[in-house]
Order: sequence, then C-alpha cells, then structure tokens
Amino acid sequence: MEALRLRVIDPMQKPTLRSFWLPVGLAMVTLVVLNLGLYLRLSSLPAQASEPLGLPYREDFATLDSVSYKIFGGDWDIRDETLVQLSTSGFDLAAFVPVEMAPGDSYEFEASMQLLGGNMGGGLIFNAQQTTSRQQSHMARFNVDGAQLWLIYGYFGDDSNFMGQGSVALSIAPDDATVHRLGVQVDAGRYTLLLDGEALAEGIPLSYEGGAVGLISATSQVAFDDLSIAPLADTSVEAASDTIAKAAPPTPAAPIDSMVFNDEFENPAGGASLWQPLSGTWAFADGTYQQTQLGGFDFTSIYQQPVQTPMTYSVTFSQTEGAGAGLVFNLPQPTLRNGGHLVRYVESGDVITWGYYDEDGRFNGQGSAEVPPAGTSEHTLSVTVSESTYAVRLDGTRLIAGIPLNETRTNSYIGLTASQTVVAFDEIRVTAAEDMITGDANINPAVASGTWTQTGDTIIQTDTELTDYIIGTGLAGEAFTISVDVTLPEDAPDAGGGLVFHMAGRDEPHPGYMVRFDAEEIFWGEYDVAGVFDGAGSVPLDLDSEEAYTLQLDVRDASYDITINETRIVEDIPIALENGWIGLVS
Repeated sequence: MEALRLRVIDPMQKPTLRSFWLPVGLAMVTLVVLNLGLYLRLSSLPAQASEPLGLPYREDFATLDSVSYKIFGGDWDIRDETLVQLSTSGFDLAAFVPVEMAPGDSYEFEASMQLLGGNMGGGLIFNAQQTTSRQQSHMARFNVDGAQLWLIYGYFGDDSNFMGQGSVALSIAPDDATVHRLGVQVDAGRYTLLLDGEALAEGIPLSYEGGAVGLISATSQVAFDDLSIAPLADTSVEAASDTIAKAAPPTPAAPIDSMVFNDEFENPAGGASLWQPLSGTWAFADGTYQQTQLGGFDFTSIYQQPVQTPMTYSVTFSQTEGAGAGLVFNLPQPTLRNGGHLVRYVESGDVITWGYYDEDGRFNGQGSAEVPPAGTSEHTLSVTVSESTYAVRLDGTRLIAGIPLNETRTNSYIGLTASQTVVAFDEIRVTAAEDMITGDANINPAVASGTWTQTGDTIIQTDTELTDYIIGTGLAGEAFTISVDVTLPEDAPDAGGGLVFHMAGRDEPHPGYMVRFDAEEIFWGEYDVAGVFDGAGSVPLDLDSEEAYTLQLDVRDASYDITINETRIVEDIPIALENGWIGLVS
C-alpha cells in the first residue's frame, strides 16, 4: 500500500500558473458569467420609476424592451408592442407612470386596453397620493358581475378600502376581446369618464387632488397600449389662492347628476326583465310597470343588479286606485326586503312615511311628513343616499334629510313597492349624486331671536345688540356640506354672521355647534345645555366690509372643517353630537 504523502508549501515560494493563477482566473470568469446572467434577468423586468416626466406624455410601447414604471403588484411585461399584465389571480394590480400631477391640475388620461385572459378588469388609477399602495387614489375599471360587464369607479380611502362612487352597465360582452379606449378627464375638483370617446359619467367629485396616474387590472390579463396624458384642452381652471379672495364668492356647484341606470319600462308584455316580483301582481303594460293587486301590503319587485352609493334613486308613478306606492332601497340581497329601507305613501294618500325593515322583516318607522293628497296624478318620489344617511324628496320638494341608514352598504339593491293600491310605474332613474341639500332656506321669523327679513334669496338680521341671534333654516342633517354667503356691514365692525348646526330643535341652538366670523376673526365652539357658548378656537382675519364671503362647513360623524371662499381655515375639529338642526347666526 502506497504511503500517504503530504506536500508542504513554502510560504516564500512564488505562486505558479497551475497552483494559483488558473483557479483565480476560473473564479473570476464564473463571477462575470453569474453577474451577466443576473443583469440580463433584471433588465427583462419592468424598471422602477425614474424622475417625473412632463406633459404631454405618450407611449405606444413599440420600441421598448422594458418600461420605467413603478410596479405595485402583478406581473408586467412588454409583449407584442404592448404593456401586458399577466397575472389573473390578483386584484387591482398597478403600474404607475412617472408623471406627477400637482393639486388642481386639469388633464386627460387615456389608454387602450384589450382582454387577453381571465375576467375583464382593466382600468385606470389616478390622483394617487403614493405609488407604494392603492391608499388615497381614484380608480375606474371594468368589472364583471354575473353575465354583465360594468364600468365601476370610486376611490381607495385613507384606510385603503374601496368606496364606490357609481357604476355604468355596458353593452360590451364580458369576454369581449376587442380593443377599447378608456379615459378620464380631471378638472375643477371633479372628473368625467369616457369609453371609446363617449362620456359615461360626468361631474364625479374628487376626494384626492394631484398625484400619480397609472394602469390597473383585476383578475385579468390585459394588454395596454397608446397611453396618453395631456393638459385638458380649453380649461379655465385657475390655481387656488393662498389667501381669501376679496371678491364675489364662487358660484355654488350644481348638484351632481350623472346617469347610472334608467328604465322607462318599454318591455313587451310577458317579456324578459331583470325586475323580480316577490309578492303582488306585476306586469308590463303600455310602457309602464304595473302592480294591480289592490288588497294587501308591501307588494315588492326588486331589480336584480346592484347599485352603488352615493346615489339618487327616483321613481315616477300614478296611483289609479288607493294610495301606497313607493320605493325600497339599500337592500342587502335581491330576494328579500329584510334589512332594506322603504319610502312610500300611506293609505290616506296625504302622508309620506319612511323607515327600514329589520332582519326579521318587521318595519321600523323613522318618520313621516304630511303632503298634498296624491290623487291619481303623476308623482316623483326620490331618495338621495350618502354613506350613512338619506334624504327624501317628493316632486322635487325636500321632505327630510339626514335620516340615518340602518346599515351602510357600498353595493345594494333597489326595488318598487305598493300597499293597498293599483299603481303604474312610468320611469325610474338612478344617478350618481352627492347628498347635497339645495334650495332656499325655510325660515320662520316668528320663532327666531332677532329681527330677520327675507327679500328674494337674501336673509337680513337687523338687531345690533351684542348677542347671538339665531334662526332655523328648516334643514337637519348628520353628515353634510353646507355653505352660506355672509356680507358684513360697514357701520358695525363687530358684527358678524355664520352657521349653527346639530341643534336640539329647529330653532333651539343648545346643545349645538356654532361657527361665526366678523372682519377681524373667525371663531368656533359649542353651546352647552344651558345655552352658554364655550369657544373652542379662533383664527384672525382681515376682511372688507360690504363684501360677500362664502362660509362652508364640511360636517362628518365625529369632526368638521371650516372654509371661507375656498380657503381651508381649520380642519378636523372634533364634535360629539351626531345630528341635529341647522340654523343661521348673527
């Protein structure tokens, strides 16, 4: 057996090619190959965002091997001269374009998109406050529900939960693989959505201003192409002033009224319909949807597609025998009234009642109002539903506002109802609407403190003692935005005006909250149960007499903001009361 031989190397001996340089060379070659492979792998992935680019920005992906977009979820790649999102298992996967919008920017953002696989879910994300999450951003995309394709739109809130602002049913098949062009126009605090050049929804309020824009998909492989971002043509939007404008206040915005769904009941007798009767005798006849069973209560038919809040739901009808027609809404499912709300005539025909059905189907009334006798004339009954409350109108006249919802639902179902009446429903309309209370204040000088007179659309208080004069407006609410134009007198420098809200009674300010300003200061606070005002804060002002200034309050369930002439004075002032009446103070 050959003996084991050990070789001892002299540390002073010079390295030879075989013993040192050859192994080192091979190691270096190996490292180069590994790094080259890693580089090629990384270069094949979409690169992350670089410095923001200017407008206009256009990209057709025809000459790119990779794209410098900030990726938030999904598997993005350049395929066949398009940007493709390949994953079909994730929701709202985004690729943000390196273009940054400033607050107040007016622009148009468009992209073509084609379904390659999965369920059609391509869309746009815009006014994103960050590119590392969907939090605080707006989104509009396609969505398949059952056998129907919808365009849904809304925003991801501060908690990242999606808050729908509306949806539009499309005539496009859910598996349609043709190219469609989706666009959004952002201008003056609102946005408009376009599909293939046609405006589908307009005047939708923005919750977030400025930020990033990008592409998004959900459970679908989508090819995006011909992306375009450009300043909105012929815009007249001006940058917001950093100080209160010493000029006439801006014209109040008109109520949002973007059509989401409309049915004029032109269905042929016995024809197919998405209206599903639960009880009663329902049929289409002469361009109306009729319920003809006279004896009985709560005959209901429910539309089998969901709607989203906020919305306004209006029903036009004629009661040919008896009275008891109305509508149901905020239904959690399309097969039961349980958990939903009802607004309808009562059997006498001169009262509108409202309330909700509990989980067991028992009706719980929330209020009623006397109205002119219904007779057999045509009437329009409507509800405007916000996140947590609703308002009721009859023939355009507001009956009540700020009624709390039994339960908040982003998606819910609507329906028609009839009790002790034969009724023909002629039309329903569902519009995406802000819960805005508009119209003249309903003042009653006989129950006010101070001397109030009304001339046209102007209300004047003329007493000058150093005390608060208050008059109710006839409005009540829980969460709302309200504004009033206040003109300060020249001969009384300490005089001021403002608003009181969450009052205990129509003209009873305590307990309640008050915001008032004069030429030198705006201050806010609350009245205690004894009617003593307790100030909570103030900000100095420098205003002109004989000028009109718009005071706006944005009231939520636990706080409110104060704005004068579009300049935010203070925000998130805490409150404890949940609802109440609204008044004017001088």
